[in-house]
Amino acid sequence: TGTVNATLVGTTLSFSGSFSGLTTAATAAHIHGPGAVGVNVGVIYGLGNAGIPLGATSGAISGSVNLADIGAYTVAQQIADLNNSLWYFNIHNSTFGGGEIRGQIVPVPEPGTLALVGLGGLGLFGALRRRA
Repeated sequence: TGTVNATLVGTTLSFSGSFSGLTTAATAAHIHGPGAVGVNVGVIYGLGNAGIPLGATSGAISGSVNLADIGAYTVAQQIADLNNSLWYFNIHNSTFGGGEIRGQIVPVPEPGTLALVGLGGLGLFGALRRRA
């Protein structure tokens, strides 16, 4: 199992979290994409030792990736794919070479955004109520 929180600021994707319960020690970790839930695709960014304690079956995850054009796969397209949940974290080991833990990266609105949406909804409700 595992949990990772990721934040994109400009072109830097920072992440932190933890994982546990691997059947054998982690041998590699990557960000893969673009691929929908359940679709296996290639590596976009290797995480190496920077964010995952390789050689362990559990541990903390922490690091960052600076997005850069990868051939024709531009930063703008990468950000669009990331925002459309087409990227995932994957931790590999010798038992599961294709990855034992996979987690799709799903965007979550910032709390301030939710508050603005809520206030907008209240304003709309108030406007509708006054007209009735």
